Amino acid sequence: MLLADLTKTSQSADDVDACDLLDRDGRRSWPKRFQNPVVDAAKAAKEVGMKLNLWRRICLVCVICALTVIGLPEPSYKSGRNEKVMESLIFDKTITIVGSEEFVDHVRKALTLLQSKSPSGYPVVKKYIGRIVQGAASGMYAYYNPPTFQMSAKEALLNENNRDYALQWCASAIVHDAYHSKKYHDYQAIHGHSHHPYPPIYVWTGEAVERECIAFQRKVCGEIGAYQTIYEYLENCDGRYCKVRRNW
Repeated sequence: MLLADLTKTSQSADDVDACDLLDRDGRRSWPKRFQNPVVDAAKAAKEVGMKLNLWRRICLVCVICALTVIGLPEPSYKSGRNEKVMESLIFDKTITIVGSEEFVDHVRKALTLLQSKSPSGYPVVKKYIGRIVQGAASGMYAYYNPPTFQMSAKEALLNENNRDYALQWCASAIVHDAYHSKKYHDYQAIHGHSHHPYPPIYVWTGEAVERECIAFQRKVCGEIGAYQTIYEYLENCDGRYCKVRRNW
């Protein structure tokens, strides 16, 4: 009986070794088949938790960035060491002027000059420019709502000693770009019902249109009594460049 028991014990050990061999060959014994799903489920749950934590952190960072952008101060203009904050003024209930205090006052005076002395120029400005904004460069954004003329301090002759001269040029420059906007919106009024309501670029810009704007600018200069040097400059402009360089 004892020998029989030892034999059984020996056979049981052999069975265990056989199970180990089966495991090493890639097949699993029934205890491992019973236990592994629990381990795999725990591992999967841990991975899901890690991914959720990562997404929570990403969302938190995005929210913080959005709040930071929303909380940024309004744009401001800088001149030297002193920072000049944007001012705003509505002229004649229709044209908003935005820029430094000096810019706003200068443009207001130029518009007043047009309003009082240019019966052909001021109505075009009033109808086709809704906003005049100080910027690094000058350009007409006729497709904005309202149509916006961005004007640099240099173009406005903000630092010119001869204030009358500076106002006359500033007024004529506003009229010039108002005419660009007029070309844009006149086309849109006629073709707005079509499949292509936005005017082609050649309709309101380019050499031919530039010559039209310069001609209208010269006409307004006559109405406001502009300096002869402004006339001479405009006479030498052919739509691409001016033969005479400005000395202001």
